This record gives sequence, C-alpha cells and structure tokens, in this order.
Amino acid sequence: MASITVPSEPPPPRQDCKDLRRAFGDRDKPAIIKILAHRDGSQRALIQQEYRAMYCMDLSAQIESDLWGHLKEGLLLWLPEPTTRDVNLLRDALTPATTTIIMDQPPDATTDEQPDETTDEPADPKSDQPETITRTRIDEATIIEIICSRDSSEIQAIRQAYDSEEGTTPLDETITQWFAGDCQMLLLSCIGDKLEYDEPEVDPELVEIDVEELYRAGEKRLGTDEDIFIRIFTQRSWPHLAAVYDSYKKTYDKSLDKVVDSETTGSFRFGLQTILNCAVNRPKYYAKGLRQSMKGLGTDDTTLIFIVVTRAEIDMEHIKAEYKKKYHKKLEKAIHSDTSGNYRLFLEALVGHTD
Repeated sequence: MASITVPSEPPPPRQDCKDLRRAFGDRDKPAIIKILAHRDGSQRALIQQEYRAMYCMDLSAQIESDLWGHLKEGLLLWLPEPTTRDVNLLRDALTPATTTIIMDQPPDATTDEQPDETTDEPADPKSDQPETITRTRIDEATIIEIICSRDSSEIQAIRQAYDSEEGTTPLDETITQWFAGDCQMLLLSCIGDKLEYDEPEVDPELVEIDVEELYRAGEKRLGTDEDIFIRIFTQRSWPHLAAVYDSYKKTYDKSLDKVVDSETTGSFRFGLQTILNCAVNRPKYYAKGLRQSMKGLGTDDTTLIFIVVTRAEIDMEHIKAEYKKKYHKKLEKAIHSDTSGNYRLFLEALVGHTD
C-alpha cells in the first residue's frame, strides 16, 4: 500500500509546470516538494512532458541546476515512475566506472647500496613514477538488489522496458558480460521468461519436494549443489517460496536463510538472501534496511533515499507497520530525528503520517 497522498482533483499538468517554474525562480523548495511529492508516477510523467514543451528544458535538468544535496538526489530519483526508475538504476549500475589505483612503492630502506655514479647512462625518467593499476567495475550490489527484490511481474515489466530502448544491449547479454558463475546464472534465471511454478495457490506436495531437494543440495552433502538453489529460488512464486521457508524450518529445525549463509558466499549469497527475504516478508526486509541506514552515528542517506523513494508508491504503509512492530518506533519519527531541512520535508511527504 502506497504512502504518498495525491489530491483528489490535482491541477492540470500545465498549471503544475507554471507553479514549479515560479518556485524554481523564487528558490521556494517547499513549494517544489509540495507539488512533486504529491503526484503519482503517471502524473509526474505528464508534468515532465508538459514542462519540456513549455520551457524547452527537462524538469530533471532544472532540478539538477537549481537544487543540491540530498534533496536534489531524492527528487531526481523520484521523478520517473517505478518501472522506468528501476530501468534507469539498472542502466546506471551496469555502466562501468573506471578507477585508477596508484601503487606507491617507496625505495627499500634496508639496502646500503649506493647508485653507481660512474655510469654514463642517463636515468630513466619513468623509473621514479609510481605504478598504476586501472580497474573497471560495475555496481553489482544495486543490480542484485533490484533484480532479486522484484517479483516476477515487476521483473518482466523491467526487462521489457530495458530491452525496448533503441540501441541498447539486451539485459541478459549485459548480465552475461559482467557477471560469472553462480551469480550470473542466478540473475539470468531471475529475468527469465516464465516461472516453472507461478500459481496463486501453494502446492503442499511441491513444497515438500522442494524442501527435500534443498536439504539434499545443501546440508546433507559435502559441498553445495548451487543449481538446485538457483532453480527453486528463481522458478517458484513468492508465496510458494515462503511456504518452503516455513516447512524447511519445521522439518529440519534450521531456518533456510541460515542454510544459505553457511552454504554460499559473496554476491551469490546476497542474491539468494534478497530473494528469500522478499518472498517471506518484503516490507520487513525494507524496514530492516531503513533501520540500518539510520542506526548509530551518522546516516546512510543514499540507502535511506533509495528505499523511501522506490517504495513510497508501492508498499511503504506496510513497511511502516513492520518498522513499528520490530523497532517500537514510528518510521516517520526516526526519519525526522535523522534528517533536517527541506530534505526532511521531502522524505516526510513521501512516507506520510501514521495516526
């Protein structure tokens, strides 16, 4: 259930654009927030089209030039509707970033050898230059987070939108290029065309078969049969996987997430855990992420913005309920105490208030 509030009779997009233009000119950030934070995805899309037509400028470019800090970051992420946003996030995360590492190796201080001053050979000007290593990386965590935390219908919408953009490399080919091994197979299976079992009802017999297969693929044997974990975690509906989780605990007295922890590692483990946590209770998964972003000294604003913005139109009310249940504090109060200014006003507008 979404947490944003939208006027029952919102102004026409053209009027919103005029009001936004005036607010940008006056640097009236609360007025900008009041409009954009209270429009749903389809309404924001119309506003962006109208703004471009009226002022020959993208609304995102206006935000980029006139705002700054976490408020700018949040509004830019908020502008697209959810599927387009996920596609943009995936595309950015799959765009490789190149970093150069300087390997500074000081001379060996333990040697007593002195340079040969009798040589006539000139010194190599490059010999004193530090060695550098160039690395090209993608944002694996964001890619895995998005693909593994979306249900089958959301994934199909994302893939269709991603692959439909002219001149783009298909999503599966891009994943194949940048990922390898079990994690590659997990992600490719997640974005596959159709689940093996996607019925709304849970089949108890299939649940027991899957539980036994997972046990034989993990705890019962030396080593792990990763293919079994990939097939069951990615080719079953979330209600079915949640039933598998419950049955495994009852049958073997060990939670399936602990099995994943002990049997897998790295990005592959992160992907499996994300799928499992979201299948069992996705609002609880995000409530925990929000808690971690505001826990202790300082705030992980990137994570806080990411979760609030991406879930406000989907299930934020359920996330708020899980947060209150688990941490005995309202989410909006936690956000209020960890943020300030117009950035706080924006997040509070998206999260809403609980009576």
